[in-house]
Amino acid sequence: MRMRLVRLIIAAALVCVIVIAPVASSTEDNETAQLARTLHVLASGEDYGTLLAVGSVMLNRVGNPAFADTLEGVLEQTGALTGDEYDVESLRAARELLSGTRTLPEDVLYLKREDSGGCWSSDGFFKQLGSFQFFTNI
Repeated sequence: MRMRLVRLIIAAALVCVIVIAPVASSTEDNETAQLARTLHVLASGEDYGTLLAVGSVMLNRVGNPAFADTLEGVLEQTGALTGDEYDVESLRAARELLSGTRTLPEDVLYLKREDSGGCWSSDGFFKQLGSFQFFTNI
């Protein structure tokens, strides 16, 4: 009887591990998911390098006194959009960026879609990737 109870407890524990562990490991932390959603909204359809560059701008802003001092604050500021969904590439880029990858220098803080119009000066132009132009100042 006692051995049966021990087996039942072990079986219940294994079921919990099998059911709960995959769910826990596939859940993204809020910061990663929020960055992935923003990347998806801003740069969906762009190549992976452009996703990393757009994310680099967001993370560069965190360390700059002109912007909020948290990623959440930067993403919530005017002009930084957060959607409701993300794709595999946006999530992969968000994870890579939050683990330390940066593809642009720290002083690149601004971006715009090439077709967005407006009267942006060429002062501070750094480079173009995909349909985005990146700037050190505007």
